[in-house]
Amino acid sequence: MRVWPIFLLLLGAMTGSAAQQPADDALIGIYGALPRIRSVAISPNGAHVAFIQRVEGHDTFVVIDQRSGEVIGAANASEVKARSVYFATPNHVILIASRTLSHVRIRGDWEHHNAVVYDIRTGDLTRLPRKQMNLFVGQSGLGRLIGVDSENARVYLPAFFEAGREPSNHLMEIDLDDGDARIHEEGNAHTVDWFVGRGGRVLAREDFDNKKHLHIVYSYASGEPVELYRSETEIPDLRIEGVSDDESALVVVAKVGAADAVHRISLADGSWSEPAHVQSDGEIDSVVTFPPERFAHGIRVSGPLPSYLLFDEVDNRIMAGLQ
Repeated sequence: MRVWPIFLLLLGAMTGSAAQQPADDALIGIYGALPRIRSVAISPNGAHVAFIQRVEGHDTFVVIDQRSGEVIGAANASEVKARSVYFATPNHVILIASRTLSHVRIRGDWEHHNAVVYDIRTGDLTRLPRKQMNLFVGQSGLGRLIGVDSENARVYLPAFFEAGREPSNHLMEIDLDDGDARIHEEGNAHTVDWFVGRGGRVLAREDFDNKKHLHIVYSYASGEPVELYRSETEIPDLRIEGVSDDESALVVVAKVGAADAVHRISLADGSWSEPAHVQSDGEIDSVVTFPPERFAHGIRVSGPLPSYLLFDEVDNRIMAGLQ
């Protein structure tokens, strides 16, 4: 079994035991410390478990065989900020990590995220994308995978590319076996998000021009971008959080009076559903999705103790019993 240093894959080096502290400081340290094991993920076929393990201030990325309990893969993550782990396919584990960078072209520092894939069959670690292509310097979202084609072992990543005076936000398709990437769909300088269905099918694109104060959403249901929604606004008045499980609609959060509510916008004709899950006593913090896919399964309601409401009735009853 090989133990890889992840920082070698993330463009260079991306931390120790605490000294004795007074009682109050020690108490704060207990609450502020990361858990020993976090971001546990189970493979789709249940054969493997991956997680981030912290021992004496150092992080290690670990993959174990569920049946035997044997460690089949590990990587030193102590020199990066290991963020999260999930499976893209039964054989490919994604690790999201970051480091703080600076550049002569950029004012100040930024947090540079990257995705790394671990291939259970070969034991290889590959940065995604493997080659930097013509990517814009200074972007932070290169670990934000938004879709997966499990059958063909591909993932989808929005990224800004150099394009004249302003970078353009294109959608990349990346092969998980070798890390090679290509532009899957082209956006523009105002593109802020993409939505992808199963098999990598592009469902929608969201643009916002903050100079013209123009918010536009395009549907790709026909295979070509067709305007679905348009609003002249300084700040977008809806949040597109995901897609419906049947891929027929975008799931958005928008106001009903002063309350947050969930709506569905049809990708076929742009029609809005009646508002659902109206939260008069709290705000909808986010829609529950399972990365790298963005299918909406429920909502997270903010509050002193956040609560969850799942769209599936059976799942919701189980969750209600746990809260």
